[in-house]
Amino acid sequence: MLSLLSNVLNTSSDGLFVCNIEGYPILYNEALLEMTNLSHAFINSYVIYDAVEMMAVPKTSAAIVLETKQACTTIIEYEHGKKCIVTATPYLDADNEILFVVSNLRDITEMNRLQKELEETQQIKDMYQKNLEQLRNEIGNQQHIIYQSKNMKQVMSLAERFAENDLPILLLGESGVGKDVLANFIHQQSKRKGPLIKINCGAIPDHLLESELFGYEKGAFTGASQAKKGLFEATQDGTIFLDEIGDLPYSLQVCKSIGNQYILPSPKKKKY
Repeated sequence: MLSLLSNVLNTSSDGLFVCNIEGYPILYNEALLEMTNLSHAFINSYVIYDAVEMMAVPKTSAAIVLETKQACTTIIEYEHGKKCIVTATPYLDADNEILFVVSNLRDITEMNRLQKELEETQQIKDMYQKNLEQLRNEIGNQQHIIYQSKNMKQVMSLAERFAENDLPILLLGESGVGKDVLANFIHQQSKRKGPLIKINCGAIPDHLLESELFGYEKGAFTGASQAKKGLFEATQDGTIFLDEIGDLPYSLQVCKSIGNQYILPSPKKKKY
């Protein structure tokens, strides 16, 4: 019967140890020997108190149970590197006296290693996630403007600084260099909540430009049956982007210098 019980205990991956009230071993399995790195000869020769005193094991839950008659769970890290959760449980007789103590050892070394690897992986993931978010924000803020040259970096730096103010901005450059893209970037970087309205100054007849830009009141001229908002007023709290401003008549050009394109932030709460 004892041999059968011993074989059953050896099928368990947990370490099992049973001792009597004096601390002498009654039963134990092979898993216990592997976790504690103790030999059959040692366990059969000493009581649990001797094992601690001889520093063969750091501590023993069974000894605590024999003193308190209460179940005890603790974590023990053995010298050879194994780390176990040890639970010792007393079995009492009818007079509430201890008959024997059963200790169960569960190896958490691998679990701790996996937990550490998981935490490290999570930290790496968080770092990459943070870098990805930062990159997305940078790309979003730049409105997909890709550049590398030192001169372009200076241009983008100036654009970001100018975007913080409601001052007119003049953009000069050859056709096709992306002045409209930069204008959109400046608008997106600004704190203006209104829309960005792009106007091709060369596409509007000269005699209609003034009324289109500034609007008119009812009866201002023949056929003006009702008031009309100009584009400046329509983009309240937004940005006016005057494309090809050089095509405007001199009387309508806001700045004296003739440029190709011009950005004019719309003043807040002002009618024309």
